Amino acid sequence: MKIKFLLLVFCLITACFSGLATQSDGGNAPLSLKSKQIVSEADLKKHLIKYQQIKTLFVKFEQTKKVKSLGVEIKSQGNMTVRHPDFILWKITAPSEMSVTMSGSNVIIVSKNFEGKELIQKYNFQNMLSDRTSKSMLYLTKWLQLDAKFIADNYTIYELEKNHYQFHPKQKEESPFSELEIQVSKRGDVSKLILKEINDDEIYFTFESPVLNKDKR
Repeated sequence: MKIKFLLLVFCLITACFSGLATQSDGGNAPLSLKSKQIVSEADLKKHLIKYQQIKTLFVKFEQTKKVKSLGVEIKSQGNMTVRHPDFILWKITAPSEMSVTMSGSNVIIVSKNFEGKELIQKYNFQNMLSDRTSKSMLYLTKWLQLDAKFIADNYTIYELEKNHYQFHPKQKEESPFSELEIQVSKRGDVSKLILKEINDDEIYFTFESPVLNKDKR
């Protein structure tokens, strides 16, 4: 029951940019993408230069999750804080408050029940969850951190148009997402993120310009 609840929470809030291309079959790119340019790790780092070797990041966002099986949209807004190497605070501020803190393998979920009473739940996903779920959590963390090396190692990257990229997992059985897209603004900020989940639900994020503190190493 705890496993299902934790997965539901992350599906609702994330699942670390309209329409997505057809899902890949057997790891092969859709025909519509074969003519698109494949982006290397080095090129991806250039496009996401602002996010590489940062110490902390704070950004506000708006989020829409489309649950296709129910025909509903869940809209929310909030903010995210990232501190390298392994701390993420994902906070929903409206329409109701909720936060998920990830630090290493520890996860703390703070929410409120129908009576307004605060609920705190703590997990260590390496100890209690399946190997597939642990990998999903790892993928999620790396995406929220915009880890270019991890993304390039695990996804084939296509440039759909200038500053607009689509990602297909190289081993789709290990990824919680069947497709992803990001759009980068002229300032070099990730402005939009689209996640398409295995069950065809879609999550849309629109980000404001982030506040970054660079690692001086």
